[in-house]
Amino acid sequence: MDIDKLIGTNLKRIRKAKGLSQKQLAELIKTPWTRLSAYETGREGMGKDIMLRICEALNIKPYEFYIENDTPIVSSAEERRCILITREAKEKGLQHIINESLSYAEFRMVSAKNEKSEKVKKEKSSGS
Repeated sequence: MDIDKLIGTNLKRIRKAKGLSQKQLAELIKTPWTRLSAYETGREGMGKDIMLRICEALNIKPYEFYIENDTPIVSSAEERRCILITREAKEKGLQHIINESLSYAEFRMVSAKNEKSEKVKKEKSSGS
């Protein structure tokens, strides 16, 4: 595993998720955008000082640079709450409650999607 590429991939993903261009982030951390580009591609490794400046600018923790691509990133307080509740339920032997909740949530999402599709179909047919 190339650690610089992993860090760079995560840097780029997080930067884009925060809605910043390379130039904008480079200005925030007071470094040339070409250097930031080199970090994102993994051509150049970053030291801890620049990593901490990036973390401060993006409001993230350093460990977020080391997360594998298939690891979900918690993006809200609600997601963090769900994870903590799931862990607590597992510890207490209540995994069946979480499974039921997830099944219900998936059912509701499918229902909402179908309702939306039906609404769009009706709007199209009434507009024709």
